[in-house]
Amino acid sequence: MALAAMALAAMALAAMALAAMALAGPTTPVTLTRARPGEAVDHLMTHSGGDMEVHGADPEAPGWVIRDDSLTPSGKVFTGPTDRNACGPNADRTACPRWLDSQHLTQRRSYIPDNQVSTLQWRELEVLAAISLALAAFCGWWICRRVN
Repeated sequence: MALAAMALAAMALAAMALAAMALAGPTTPVTLTRARPGEAVDHLMTHSGGDMEVHGADPEAPGWVIRDDSLTPSGKVFTGPTDRNACGPNADRTACPRWLDSQHLTQRRSYIPDNQVSTLQWRELEVLAAISLALAAFCGWWICRRVN
């Protein structure tokens, strides 16, 4: 009897979580694509093999950044190779931004806007709570089954 009540409660809570997710509306990432000038670069990561990651600061992307890519003119993600003379440890501080400008990179940044972050967090909580309740109900059923 107690097991049936636990299972029913878990199913009801899971149904409520799914209904709340459906009523909350979509959480859609926004993607910005624009030119990335060399001076707008926030930080560079140069790997030992010569590969490079370029990440830029963007005040126009308020919210939770999901993805930040630098794209070549052909549309592929820029990974280098790095010009060690322009962006190496002994290079002039203005040389690397000038070299990056010569690469004609664009920035593609995907983010969840500030007004949707809390909706996404509530959805995550609902899903995890539903999974936890279902697991608790299964454990209760399993224990009752083993005891009897």
